[in-house]
Amino acid sequence: MHGRKSLDKCANDNCSAKFKSLGEGRLFVFPVSNPGAWKLPHGSRQKILWLCDNCCKTLALELDKKSTRVRVVSRQENNKAA
Repeated sequence: MHGRKSLDKCANDNCSAKFKSLGEGRLFVFPVSNPGAWKLPHGSRQKILWLCDNCCKTLALELDKKSTRVRVVSRQENNKAA
């Protein structure tokens, strides 16, 4: 997953679903301490990404604590990490 991601499209690179409303899919909010590393405007304190209805049935997003990256993981893998 690359820094360009925003709410306009599903965060899953293999999906082309477009964001249309807050009632569809799931939002993921990640705290940001260094907005520049995320290519976000100065003063930003969070990175918000969206997974569409279809993708969020089996996938989740997870912050890679070693880098400024969010990765798409299976919901099973995400549950094991918690």
